[in-house]
Amino acid sequence: MSKIYFIIISILLISCDKVDIVTIYNEKQDEKIYLKHITSFDREVNVLSLSKYGFHNSSADYETQLEFFLYKLENDTLYIYGGWDYEVFNIKKFKTNIKYTEFAEINNEDFLFKNYKKLGYKVFPKEKEYIIINSSK
Repeated sequence: MSKIYFIIISILLISCDKVDIVTIYNEKQDEKIYLKHITSFDREVNVLSLSKYGFHNSSADYETQLEFFLYKLENDTLYIYGGWDYEVFNIKKFKTNIKYTEFAEINNEDFLFKNYKKLGYKVFPKEKEYIIINSSK
């Protein structure tokens, strides 16, 4: 009987992903991009998607292991600053131009972290904003 409970609990844990979604709308291209932060009991990932539904591993999703990144939509370009994970953002399915820059490529990362809000950037996922706030002190 205890094996059955263990199996049921395991299945429930595996199937219970927590998903936070931010929608970015590019008016010029009439395109919605969904940033999804998916947390399950065994992993945490961020996903860029053209679909609001579904969580990951669909053809419209691009999964990244980045802990967090900064983003802003300006004109018809989505600017993203993050850690090393460029291949994920080298995407051709989006109408929106995506420009990805690694934090390591920035001459003054500290300036970006101190001024990201003034520059129009947001942190994704929002719950990781403390990392930037603490690193810019």
